[in-house]
Amino acid sequence: MSRESWGSKSQFILACLGYCVGLGNIWRFPYMMFSSGGACFLIPYFLMLLLIGLPGLYLEMAVGLVTQRGPVHAIDALCPLMKGSGWGTVVMSFLYAGYFTAIIVYCLFYLFNSFTSTLPWETCEGKEWSTENCADSTNNNIGGIPVTQEYFENHLLHKTSGIDEFGSLRWPLFGLLLFTWVLIYLFVFKGTKSVGKVVYFTVITPYVMLLALLIRGCTLSGAFTGIEYFLGLNGKGDWGKLAEVNVWVNAASQVYNSIGIGFGSLIAFSSFNRNSSTLVRDTLLIGLVNSFTSIFAGFIIFSVLGHISEMVNIPIENLQLDGPELIFVSYPQALSDMYPSWLWSIMFFLTLFVLGIDSIFSSIECLNITILDVLGNMKISIKRELIAFISCAVAFLMGVPIMYDGGIYLYKLFDNYVAVQSLSILATLEIVTIVWIYGARPFSREISRVTGQEVPKVLLYMWLFITPVIVIVIMIFSVAGYKPLQYIDYVYPVWANAVGWCIASLSLICVPLGVIHEMYSFDDSKSLLERFKYSLRPKISKYADMDMLNSQSSDDKSDSSVVTDF
Repeated sequence: MSRESWGSKSQFILACLGYCVGLGNIWRFPYMMFSSGGACFLIPYFLMLLLIGLPGLYLEMAVGLVTQRGPVHAIDALCPLMKGSGWGTVVMSFLYAGYFTAIIVYCLFYLFNSFTSTLPWETCEGKEWSTENCADSTNNNIGGIPVTQEYFENHLLHKTSGIDEFGSLRWPLFGLLLFTWVLIYLFVFKGTKSVGKVVYFTVITPYVMLLALLIRGCTLSGAFTGIEYFLGLNGKGDWGKLAEVNVWVNAASQVYNSIGIGFGSLIAFSSFNRNSSTLVRDTLLIGLVNSFTSIFAGFIIFSVLGHISEMVNIPIENLQLDGPELIFVSYPQALSDMYPSWLWSIMFFLTLFVLGIDSIFSSIECLNITILDVLGNMKISIKRELIAFISCAVAFLMGVPIMYDGGIYLYKLFDNYVAVQSLSILATLEIVTIVWIYGARPFSREISRVTGQEVPKVLLYMWLFITPVIVIVIMIFSVAGYKPLQYIDYVYPVWANAVGWCIASLSLICVPLGVIHEMYSFDDSKSLLERFKYSLRPKISKYADMDMLNSQSSDDKSDSSVVTDF
């Protein structure tokens, strides 16, 4: 059975953009800039984009293109011993889809509650969720809690005091979670046929709405004060931050996380790409559009931060913003001042919903592709629609606990240990496996064979000496700089951090399990050293036709040498 493919080149590009450009561009990048000194952050950011972002993006797309397989079988083809890292990326991607859907649900909650002439978070008066400390634009409660914060914590979340007080199920959120996963299933159940059509709307539409939000944001009082800080004009930027190592590590992490390297989806999507002659152009287009979107979003967010700074009479550099609170607490404050507020609120949260759901169905599709590859190797035929249904159903069940009153604490737990700890380790293993164990030069020859074009020399040298070293440094800083999790002022108990490491181990354990499985897949006559050597032998070298990878037999493991040239 031939492998499916994208209907057109534009579908592939849009699918990759939809995966890369997500909520992280809207709130992670602006917050990273905000906390790293403003515009000076752009220097390490673009340097890291050149050194690890674009090389890593090209590498993942090339792996999918050359092997024509999802992440598990792609890594298995290059280095069977490390196939567990491919499984780890798939598990991590699936965990991400399961917990991050909570943010999509929150966006839907705000979206549906925006269909009213007066936004529910505009005033404290008459609201059952507001407290005596609630502050809005009319009651002059100086030092009080912003009404938008009380709406988010008391009305949407029913936030408890900690993770050990889980509360009850929030049925409205449960219903929105179910709705979200039904929608995701409809997007992915036909594979590239359905995804390829959906991305025309989910990728292009947000840019139209983001442009409208930028224009409207710039008309707010104080907007240009925020933009000045964003650009580092008039002494607003803290250029001394460039001397801090953490700023450079954060820039590298932001580049890797924003592009989505290490999650497996880029490999999976590229495995359906039949147009092999534009790999460099595709890399530049996707990478630069992704970075442009982050900066574009920065103007939108900072124009609003400048307005909020003027409203509450607090210098912009002293505003306390953390993660999702930026889009669910701070931005809604500014929406109340935009006329008509309900229209701008609908536009903003619809944009967030569309951007977020793109990333989620890309992660689910990564799992679906992997399962199809495995079943194809086993000559088992199961309808793609059934596989998509099961994966969406399991991910839905995974997200249900986050819909409880204390669910925000569980979300933060997942986000820290899946998207930070696990990702740094698995992304490092992936790039080391490809460019050092298999070899950057042998892999570049495979790329040339498939594309008919030479890999740029500068890219080859970055693969060999620069990109993997920086990725290893990120991993070291991530692990060595580990601190017990904290959410705003709440410090997680020891047992919760232990649970977090257990969550991280769900993907990390795949690596040693993959090694054990490969080492013991040989017959008993071979010594442990022989098994190790044969496990390093790339299966890809046996085939000129990559479509024959899934028919590799166990006999192939006994007659090859280990690739050692870099």
